[in-house]
Amino acid sequence: MTYGDQHVLIGGVPLGNLSDKRISVHKNKFVLKNLQPADEGTYTCVASNSEGRVTYDIQLHYSKGAYFDTPLQNITVVEGSTLIWPCQAKAVPMNLRYRWLFQEKELQYGDTTLPFRSNVQGGTLKIFPVLKEDQGWFTCEANNGHDSIATSRAFLNVHYSATVLSKTPSIQFIPKSISSFLYCLIDANPPLKFVIWTKDGQIVNTDTGKRTNVFLSDNGLKLHFRKGTMKDGGIYSCQAYNAIGASNAFEIHGIVAGMQASTEEQK
Repeated sequence: MTYGDQHVLIGGVPLGNLSDKRISVHKNKFVLKNLQPADEGTYTCVASNSEGRVTYDIQLHYSKGAYFDTPLQNITVVEGSTLIWPCQAKAVPMNLRYRWLFQEKELQYGDTTLPFRSNVQGGTLKIFPVLKEDQGWFTCEANNGHDSIATSRAFLNVHYSATVLSKTPSIQFIPKSISSFLYCLIDANPPLKFVIWTKDGQIVNTDTGKRTNVFLSDNGLKLHFRKGTMKDGGIYSCQAYNAIGASNAFEIHGIVAGMQASTEEQK
């Protein structure tokens, strides 16, 4: 039996009546380029010759791998708050599965406590409470069974109160008769605004308008002494402030070191 006329019907419309240049037929082969969602439907192959006519229906289902119309955006939150971070991909069909990663490691296998403070529902990541250690790069992955996986990456910036680091020495020395300073090591995000220093419970006078023996530098991180004296010894504290809040006051024992002071100097 030799082939006679072949016809392709699309939704009941003969191919010859369609003007879509993406479609072509060569003998018994039907080619549809650049597949679109609207192409989904029933296609019928009609073959006929002098002996008769046969038809065969083919159901075409359109599918497309996951993709992002709107990628993740960098976000800033305050420590202790709840983060709700939507990740919404598109695909055909929409049987999407999501996976979140932190610093390139899947959340459930993280080295921090983050897996115990987070969950993912429908692509949306929830973290409560947010800790400053959560700051970093997050990646959302979406897949609907296709080989390709859609990914979107963004940075989580965590704001927290200023903190005096524990590695700040609690005993610091003030050399007698030469310039020196006491210092605090600070961690702050957003950046440090100022530091208040006290000595024996009283705020240290660091008036820059007067030439006092004591002054500040490095945005208050250092308390300078132009010339150390025995009177400079005592219990100091530094307390750091940023836009979020203040640190606890950190106590520093300032010990004057050097030659024995005269009786007059100690008065």
